Amino acid sequence: MRSLSINFAAPQPSVAQSAPRAGWLLLAAALLVLALLLSWYVALAQRVAQAEENIAQLRRPLASSVRLEGPKSAALAGEIRSVNRAIGRLSLPWFALFQDLEAAKDERIFIVSLQPSAARGEVRILAEADSFEAVADFLKALNARPGLRNARLLAHELRGQNSVQFEAQCEWLIAR
Repeated sequence: MRSLSINFAAPQPSVAQSAPRAGWLLLAAALLVLALLLSWYVALAQRVAQAEENIAQLRRPLASSVRLEGPKSAALAGEIRSVNRAIGRLSLPWFALFQDLEAAKDERIFIVSLQPSAARGEVRILAEADSFEAVADFLKALNARPGLRNARLLAHELRGQNSVQFEAQCEWLIAR
């Protein structure tokens, strides 16, 4: 009769021949990804270097890169000076001057004309008042304004019984 035997040992799996091939494929894929990452890093480093060079060029003064010669340079220099003067005139504190003049005058004063001179730092005012007292009060009020000082009467003329035309001048304090 035949005897039956039971084997309680765990079965041993047989090693397939495809396992070593899968490891080599995995290694090849990892090396390919590494090569792609390395080439991407090099390209990115070149772009960063180019950007830093561009920034350095932008930081250099423009005057050092521009060389003007002959008559063009003199004409251009004159044009640049004239543009800078125009910009200087436009950037003056005109609003503050007008506020100071409006705050200093009252209903007894009528300003006829203004001649501001930023170059000399002064303002000439041609105005009319109903009395000498109004003129004196106006000059005092001009001196009290923060942007003006040393207001003085330059000339005056009686224009009828209730009218005085006068010219005043004061220093215009321009913050530079």
